[in-house]
Amino acid sequence: MVSGNYLRVIDSMNDRFFYIPESFNADCLLNSDLVKPVHLDKVHYVLSKLYYSYMINGKDGVKWNEFINLHSKILERVLTCRKAKLVMDELVDSGILESDDLYIKGYKSYGYRYQDDYRGVFIKTPIYDGKFYGKLIEFGKERLKNVLENHKGRYHIFKSIQEIDYDAAAALEFVNFNHYVKGKYIWDAYDYRRFVINETKRVNKGHFLFKTDSQGRLYTPFTSLSRDTMPFTTWKGKKLYSVDLCNSQPALLSGEVDCPKWRQLCQQNELYSHLNAITEHQFDLSDKNQKTEFKQKLFAEFLYCENHLEGEMAQVIKNEFPAVYNAAHQLKENDYTTLPCRLQSTESKIIIDDTATQFAESFPDSCLLSKHDCLITTEEYLEDLQNMIKTNFKNRVGFNPAVSVEDLEGNKIAVKVLINFIE
Repeated sequence: MVSGNYLRVIDSMNDRFFYIPESFNADCLLNSDLVKPVHLDKVHYVLSKLYYSYMINGKDGVKWNEFINLHSKILERVLTCRKAKLVMDELVDSGILESDDLYIKGYKSYGYRYQDDYRGVFIKTPIYDGKFYGKLIEFGKERLKNVLENHKGRYHIFKSIQEIDYDAAAALEFVNFNHYVKGKYIWDAYDYRRFVINETKRVNKGHFLFKTDSQGRLYTPFTSLSRDTMPFTTWKGKKLYSVDLCNSQPALLSGEVDCPKWRQLCQQNELYSHLNAITEHQFDLSDKNQKTEFKQKLFAEFLYCENHLEGEMAQVIKNEFPAVYNAAHQLKENDYTTLPCRLQSTESKIIIDDTATQFAESFPDSCLLSKHDCLITTEEYLEDLQNMIKTNFKNRVGFNPAVSVEDLEGNKIAVKVLINFIE
């Protein structure tokens, strides 16, 4: 049972503005009817929706060349069927957006991206039409109700978000410092972190993202926070700990193939070190940034790429684990997104549907946050949470996985020591 408390959040969650490219000018539109304020809001809505998608997905730098799928049913629901087609066609014909022209009924919507002249700098623009703004609010209420209703796990996470404290000022200071002094972040990643931190500040006002995708993955302000800005979060004055599924996607792949050695390495949390040792270009996995690069290479060259674009990592796995390679290759044969979608769907069932729901029922007064393959809570619930994740993973995949526990406050202390040392 979901209480009416979510209405308070939704009533204030949409500030009355959109984000649009600074270079956008309504005079660029070929259709003069869309220049009128009552219709221009609809154009701004699409441009802003695309921007949010890039930002939310941009942890490692905004990838402007990637196409973002815009769900046609949602566009039609918000803009009306006729206006949705008119606006999308106009944005493409006017050279503002580019379409991938790829639509698969019941599976994939058309993808869009900004043309080169409309990338980079974005500005706020007000929503002019009060009626359209009201429609957006009502649509938001409906979507949130669908996400929360009859799902104790999601509602518990939703409730916990409203009870957390996020030191956005300190997080911004840290990001600004690293960008200026250490050159740690490329501009897009820096811009992304600033965006997410500012969005997270909205939680204190009852403004925040809370939705699921077609794989059941849950998106909140905290799924978008990078590891180095997560430590600025506390719950009722208590520090937080994360419980992660180690090598989650490869471990889940074990459920698709019979390969005892691959499974054993996943169980022992030694798969990445094993693969790294037999690749030509090795990484220092003790360094967090290099470990991230290694994982990106594994995903880009094997798990999440089209078969004809496979790279060195795919060849390594083909030689060392032919059964795993063949199973993954076959799943990606007709559509390369089949494998990642299947793995993400299983992951969300384990983490959100099974574990978060079980945890909510067992500890209704606790804190629980999520970040895809990771759940976050306070110290007193760590052992219970670890056991639940292991049990639910075994029930769905067939073996006990490796999990890791991280003290988020410890990261924050390390950050402060680093800054003081450099200063």
